[in-house]
Amino acid sequence: MKTLGISFLAVGVILIAFCAPVFAEPFPDYYVPVFSFGSQGTDPGEFRAPSGIAVSFGSQAYDRYVYVADTNNDRIQQFEFNGTFVREVGGYGSGEGEFIDPADVAYRNGFFYVADMGNDRVQKFTWYGTFVREFGGHGHTDGLFDDPTDIAIDADGYVYVADKNNNRIQKFNSNGVFQRKWSGVTFPTGISVQGSRAYVVDSTNRTKKFSLIGTLLAQWDVMNPSGVFVSGGQLVFVPNYLGGMVAIYNTTGVYKGRLGRPGSGRGQLDHPSDAGLDVDGYLYVLDKGNNRVSVYERSNPIPEITSLSPENRQCDSAGFTLTVNGVDFRPTSFIIFNNTRLTTTYVSTQRLTATVPGSLITAPGRLNVTVRNPTPGGGMSGNAVFRVTSPVPLIYTLVPSSRAHGGAAFDLTVTGSNFIPESVVRWNGAARTTTYISGTELSARITVANLATAGTATVNVRNPNPGGGISNDLPFTIT
Repeated sequence: MKTLGISFLAVGVILIAFCAPVFAEPFPDYYVPVFSFGSQGTDPGEFRAPSGIAVSFGSQAYDRYVYVADTNNDRIQQFEFNGTFVREVGGYGSGEGEFIDPADVAYRNGFFYVADMGNDRVQKFTWYGTFVREFGGHGHTDGLFDDPTDIAIDADGYVYVADKNNNRIQKFNSNGVFQRKWSGVTFPTGISVQGSRAYVVDSTNRTKKFSLIGTLLAQWDVMNPSGVFVSGGQLVFVPNYLGGMVAIYNTTGVYKGRLGRPGSGRGQLDHPSDAGLDVDGYLYVLDKGNNRVSVYERSNPIPEITSLSPENRQCDSAGFTLTVNGVDFRPTSFIIFNNTRLTTTYVSTQRLTATVPGSLITAPGRLNVTVRNPTPGGGMSGNAVFRVTSPVPLIYTLVPSSRAHGGAAFDLTVTGSNFIPESVVRWNGAARTTTYISGTELSARITVANLATAGTATVNVRNPNPGGGISNDLPFTIT
């Protein structure tokens, strides 16, 4: 677990717990690599030190693209989700639709915005690259910039710019009209907006959570942050520029895991700078040092079972619905009941249900129940025990009910109820060789020795544990 320095705003006072960030490995990777696209170069689909990425989302066909701020090539490149190059916008310059070191790109509702860092401005384009407008310019007053390094857009279309050298965040409407600003950041390098919160990383090696009017709500320590992205699932992704990985937190600053390792191999990262998530849950990480985009999918955790409901059932009873409670269940999780995979209904991350057919509980015993999460990642939970119990038997008649002493051996028919294949007929407390006929009939072998002496023998039936027990007694007369 990571120990964090987290600040909370309470009653107008910021309380700060200063703790060094400590990572206790191993943490399972939250995401695993799927594919990557791009390489170093100047041709379409190639990059030179790309810095920012935006993954579009929405219900329209044009809402399914990836935009990359190809910084040293002074352009924005657009790709399909599978990495296929679509188009490029820009080129070196200060005119409309031109860039000098574009640092980031953000998308919302059919438009993308570019933090044109070298020109100290923001430019707005339609999704297919037509220039719409620009705003900003170099300066230190409201609406002007000194190295705009990152950009984000909220659900209402307001644009937030990390104005790095002015040590502030500026907010604009979609037409570029200045709305407000806030400080409390030092050389901010990344901003992401999710819901009613803005998350900023800066040179103090912290992630800072603000309201959308700039009120500081919380902050926690991070390592070498180059950007930040917050998913709708409430995970905060912070690329560690020098560490070759992306650290993952929840929105209160609790460390949840990581993705990537330093290097240039599959799934490895070199100076990652930004990230974005598509509508299908794939995470796109801008791998700046390797001049590529690396794509990951969510790694399933290993599930854990905490309880079963019901915990037991009598054998030979009808099928029933089993509820499995636990943690880290997924829509693809499934229940395994005594080595049989069941058709499983996902209720939540803490609950699954499945129908157990009566054919799986025909004999008493202790049966193992597990949950498996499939790949990527995933695995099998520990065993939970489901008890199949025996009913208490009842006996009604004995056929025959008498025999002469000294007679030959014979088969005694016992009728009753709640008999199971493991039921045993007992003669004066001693088990007899028993044949299961049905739930209402048993046959037991009575030997010559059992008939040696005249008198009355006691006959009953025993069902084994778990559950079970001994039936009522019936007399057998030996004349």
